[in-house]
Amino acid sequence: MPRYFREDCRIPVDIEFKEKVEKDTGGKKKKKKKKSKKKKKKDDDGEKKKKEPPQPFDQKVQLMDNYMN
Repeated sequence: MPRYFREDCRIPVDIEFKEKVEKDTGGKKKKKKKKSKKKKKKDDDGEKKKKEPPQPFDQKVQLMDNYMN
């Protein structure tokens, strides 16, 4: 071991904590329960929302042309 490590080990260190340190009793610790997954909320009507079908490419081109002009 290098000499500078041995010299540092001889330096006394006094640590004072502001709050009292609580030590564990050393007993067995209980395992935490795994969180269950949240279920999806259902609509009040019980009906699922239907997605709108995607716009055809021709319609998208027409909208962009109108927007740009």
